[in-house]
Amino acid sequence: MTIFVNNQPVELTGKLTIPQLLRDQQVAHLKGLAIAINDFVITKSDWEQVVFQENDQVTIIRASQGG
Repeated sequence: MTIFVNNQPVELTGKLTIPQLLRDQQVAHLKGLAIAINDFVITKSDWEQVVFQENDQVTIIRASQGG
């Protein structure tokens, strides 16, 4: 199955949750992450329940501070 993470195709084998995808993308350790799937923001408390579907558009955003 193919999904798109920040507009890049990612091939998945099996059903993955958001935390599993973040580990695969090597960003699970980062703080301040926000996830949207098909332009719908997913609350962190729901990350374990969400399973990706074919052609999902996933946006991973990392908050940063600055001025």
